[in-house]
Amino acid sequence: MLHLHITVVMIFMFSMIFKNILMLIGMNETLAKFRAKTKIMEMVLGTLMLLTGGYLLYITQNLAPYMIVKIMILFAVIPLGIVGFNKHNKVLVTLATLLLIYAYFISKTNSLSFNYGTAQPTNSIIDYKGTPAADSTAAGNIIDQNMQNVVSNAQPIFVEKCAACHGLDGKMQANGAKDLSKSDKTLVQRVKIISEGKNLMPGFKYQLSETDIQALAVYTQMLKQ
Repeated sequence: MLHLHITVVMIFMFSMIFKNILMLIGMNETLAKFRAKTKIMEMVLGTLMLLTGGYLLYITQNLAPYMIVKIMILFAVIPLGIVGFNKHNKVLVTLATLLLIYAYFISKTNSLSFNYGTAQPTNSIIDYKGTPAADSTAAGNIIDQNMQNVVSNAQPIFVEKCAACHGLDGKMQANGAKDLSKSDKTLVQRVKIISEGKNLMPGFKYQLSETDIQALAVYTQMLKQ
């Protein structure tokens, strides 16, 4: 569902950008033909964009400020675009296009200011040169290093970024996601997958700090039955 939502938003966004360009350079006849051919498609895309976004919001229960702003933008973009194109108003169309692009980058960065997470200095719980510590030892090191709060903060991160596919209990297996309650991955492997992604799962190394990724890895291990 997450990948369907992203795909729909991207197609809708590129269509808006293309039509906006046609309007701005005065190719009104071409614009009219393009709109006529894609009218039904864009109605479907607009509906899918709102439905899939609403479903993901319901599943993740993510009411962070950036998410609320994104939803408001998406609800505003469609009527703004319709009115703008119907009245041939370049200002409204450009505004709708820019808002849609802004909403897309909000989704990519989970931030209103496109602020990607940066790695923070920390005593690593894992040897990144490829020598994994024992899982139990690694988990113990977190406590020894006073990182209990970091681990507790991993739950909202999981809800925000992972629950759409894994479910709140790690068992949902949507979009090819693995059942985390049965996963035998080590902490090292979990950190690598969270950082770099795997198959349909995106990597989060540019969105989360090193500390958050490690804490999230520990949290996913806690979901194992």
